[in-house]
Amino acid sequence: MRSLILFFSVLLAGTFTVPAEQILPDDFHSIPVLIKIPLHDNISEYGTGVFFVESNKLFLITAAHVIFNFNSTNNLELNNSTAKLSAFNKGKDSTDKNLIDLNLKMLLDEGFVKRHSTHDVAVIQLGIETPANTNGIKYVIWGKGVASYMNPAAKLVECSATDVRYFKDIPDGNETYIFGYPVELLNSQVTLELNQVDFDSPLVRKGIISQRNQQTGRLIIDSGVYGGNSGGPVVIVEHPTLDVTVYKIGGLITQFVPVSTKMFPQAGVTNSVFVNSGYGVAEPIDYAIELMRE
Repeated sequence: MRSLILFFSVLLAGTFTVPAEQILPDDFHSIPVLIKIPLHDNISEYGTGVFFVESNKLFLITAAHVIFNFNSTNNLELNNSTAKLSAFNKGKDSTDKNLIDLNLKMLLDEGFVKRHSTHDVAVIQLGIETPANTNGIKYVIWGKGVASYMNPAAKLVECSATDVRYFKDIPDGNETYIFGYPVELLNSQVTLELNQVDFDSPLVRKGIISQRNQQTGRLIIDSGVYGGNSGGPVVIVEHPTLDVTVYKIGGLITQFVPVSTKMFPQAGVTNSVFVNSGYGVAEPIDYAIELMRE
């Protein structure tokens, strides 16, 4: 049985185009969505997602391993039955957040959660567009939630198929930005009693497309990524003219590329550990679009 309980307005993002002298569009800090998966004993896992609109439906897209247990024998076993979403309102330097509680188990049972069969991509249909002139409310959100969490005037930054760049159209060496919540870095700061980074806001990292891996169908990004970045958008930067810069969503971060580092603690003994190479792996946006259109 579908439960309809949360209502809010959504402002369509449109194509992200800015004058060349502006480094990033004003609303880019509002694009990444923080995903919190409560586990046990006050321990949670984190990831990043993006709101997307396709055929009058509102989706959250992310890496599949953020919400699904990849170590289970059941391909559709969730990491937990609930999730908490947090995203900034549209607007430059906005500090207002929209908080949504999701009943993932219910959404999965109702067929609103889909996981790609061969790629680390998942989509969650959060709601559907309301009839025209419904008191200014654009979408109805279903699932488990607390109405008081929602700002009635919420303006989420959402993307659509016009805001993407497909795998075949992304050249090697293309300039990129990645956005997300790499909360794995927080563990080190707590241990060292440091507080350099505000983990209530996303971090931005610049890089390039190092490779389009034709064998795996994935992108290799020259950007370091960490736990919590998974599902975050890879933004492709284009310069069609000297006066305009265009930004497109080209993929979703899923993991880092490991490298084996050898150590010699004593003569004749070699130990190896895997560390972050500084390269990231991203699933092209193609697979998320495919799932949303099924």
